[in-house]
Amino acid sequence: MVEDIVGKEVLQEFEANHMGDYLGMAHHFEAGKRRCDILRIVVKIPVSLNDIFEEKHRGTSIRKYLDETPKYKELVTMAADKLKLGPQLVKLLVEIAFNDTIDDLKSLFQKTEIKDVSTILMVGGFAESALLLELMKQVFPDKHVIVPKCPEMVVLYGAVILGYDKFVFR
Repeated sequence: MVEDIVGKEVLQEFEANHMGDYLGMAHHFEAGKRRCDILRIVVKIPVSLNDIFEEKHRGTSIRKYLDETPKYKELVTMAADKLKLGPQLVKLLVEIAFNDTIDDLKSLFQKTEIKDVSTILMVGGFAESALLLELMKQVFPDKHVIVPKCPEMVVLYGAVILGYDKFVFR
């Protein structure tokens, strides 16, 4: 999404010259996808990205560009250094991000060995997404979907347990 707004060249320069800012922005976006409600995702846009954008676009800021570009009018707004993705765009982005997971699950449930599995246990960071949970329930209405408390920690706990099992790695 950010690449669509600022352009590939600007984003590549930003990533190459400001890796810390790039990773921070990516983290904000991923955290937003995980914890988003249906209303919006807010992503902090680093000053360094805006500076590169302005340099390539003759002094036009990302905010001004968004205000003047009709295709973003209803979908994206920017206040100070915060990029706010509206509900329609959030839902679209989340669905795109999770389609591969859903397609993989659909494929797995076609297999004879597991077609009778009645429960899906969601773990990891994206399990916190209310939109993903809603999507899973819509796509698999015959399955019981469970999200444990602190689903991102379940993966860590599993890794620690696996690390202590001397028979797993030989």
